[in-house]
Amino acid sequence: MPVLPMTTLPSEEQGVALVIGNFDGVHRGHQALVKYTVELAARFGLRARAMTFDPHPAMLLSGKAPAVLTQLTRKVSLLCASAPNFDVIVQPFDRQFANLLPREFVERILVNHVHVRQLVVGANFRFGRDRAGCADDFVRFGAELGFAAHAFELSGDAQGCFSSSRIRCLVAEGELSQARALLGRPHAISGSVIRGDGRGRTIGFATANLGGVEEQLPPEGVYAALAQLLPSGPVHSSVLCPAAVHIGPRPTVDRDASIEAHLIGHTGEIYERGLRLHLIKRLRGLVRFDGIEALRAQISLDVQATSDAAAASDPFVEP
Repeated sequence: MPVLPMTTLPSEEQGVALVIGNFDGVHRGHQALVKYTVELAARFGLRARAMTFDPHPAMLLSGKAPAVLTQLTRKVSLLCASAPNFDVIVQPFDRQFANLLPREFVERILVNHVHVRQLVVGANFRFGRDRAGCADDFVRFGAELGFAAHAFELSGDAQGCFSSSRIRCLVAEGELSQARALLGRPHAISGSVIRGDGRGRTIGFATANLGGVEEQLPPEGVYAALAQLLPSGPVHSSVLCPAAVHIGPRPTVDRDASIEAHLIGHTGEIYERGLRLHLIKRLRGLVRFDGIEALRAQISLDVQATSDAAAASDPFVEP
């Protein structure tokens, strides 16, 4: 994964076409920004790059960040898949960086370190101490310091602009099909497979318990998903299998909230493996059943509904 730490950026004699943003979700609006940046790079013979931030700026500025749509590693993978030879600079968002004045950020970071020649930002982008800088300031600084700045008008649909916050709200409300339309792919949650109580295996439906999930969760319920195993190395598996996913408490057996996935057709141990669940459809809410047999019968129906939903789902590419 071509991630470039700020401390090791190479000298770029040809210069860089750079797009800056938080890029949470790498949604269709972000994709339009990246596409325009790649086109500028090709037109002027530059290297195409993106700059994103870690952690989320809100964590430092307000002490609390929203649930993410994409963890950092996946965000970088999605950005890098945008075009050949496209790579990503991950800028640490610490107190020292946050205190840079707008001109300091442009001159010290963008010009002297990144070697920017063409700069792309969303029209509403703010930067510098106290968010004092705006897109017009980039244009002004660029005229002085030798680069061209482009304030890209925000993409959207009939309901408004594509935005991470809008998608986050849709996911939280369980509107997965609408979230998918804005993302260009299903919303996904990911984490590590941890040991549970093993109860699913005893009723014929072994489940993978997912821990360490950082992404925005949908409402409690049962979902049809496509599961993707994530190896420990940098290359992710592109093989997806249907998975019936339970999110929330388990009322029939009086167990606390969990995220469990029954991977349909998969065999073998996957403890401590990374697992990503691409959520396709909400099947039902949570119900307390009258005993294990009733629960088993409903899970059978959920598994069939998951297989049907997976077969009917539009294909998508996951890097």
